[in-house]
Amino acid sequence: MKRIYALMAVGVIAMLFAASSLPAMASRSDEKEKVECSVSTIFGTEMEKKTLSYEDANEMESKIAQIINEGAQSANISKVIERVIEVLRDYGIFPENHGFIFGKTWGWGVFNYIISYGRGEIFIPLKSDRSFFRMMLRPILFKYNFGVTIAKFGTNYMWDSRNTVGNIGWMLGRQRGFTVGFIGLHIRIPHPLNPDSHIFIGTTLIINGNDLMF
Repeated sequence: MKRIYALMAVGVIAMLFAASSLPAMASRSDEKEKVECSVSTIFGTEMEKKTLSYEDANEMESKIAQIINEGAQSANISKVIERVIEVLRDYGIFPENHGFIFGKTWGWGVFNYIISYGRGEIFIPLKSDRSFFRMMLRPILFKYNFGVTIAKFGTNYMWDSRNTVGNIGWMLGRQRGFTVGFIGLHIRIPHPLNPDSHIFIGTTLIINGNDLMF
């Protein structure tokens, strides 16, 4: 069974790398990509836009995809997150003024810890709502054509995916899920010829995940 999951991970890496090269092939090297960084805290959400060349954006994305794929089935989710944050810092994407939202200890408690990367669609209900209800719940729904999600469960979660080891769950390939009460970093990398890429790093009160058939 582990061998099957390992082969699936290799396949996901290949698909992600192949897809990430398409925008660069269709664009000139001097063109820029607008990378959106949204930071959600208990006080609301702030968004920044960073500019990267297509080459750098694709290179950063490939490195992050490889790190998260290698971290699938790993109990050390904090190490995976630290490595991804290091890559984001190398490319000037990580919002240093909000570094406090990522704790050094990722122990078992109320919150679920999540790191997720994939190509697909994201839906944020009540995105423009400034009410206390919206700020507290911050629901996010995602559906990836292919991607990787790793979650370390707390006391509140619903995980329909069959892939779990202890309090660690993961999804590979096509998947969908939602979070409620997300606090952390959401990075969107737009692609003109493909679905946008999304990266989530943070904690959430409730998380649900479903594997989808290929």
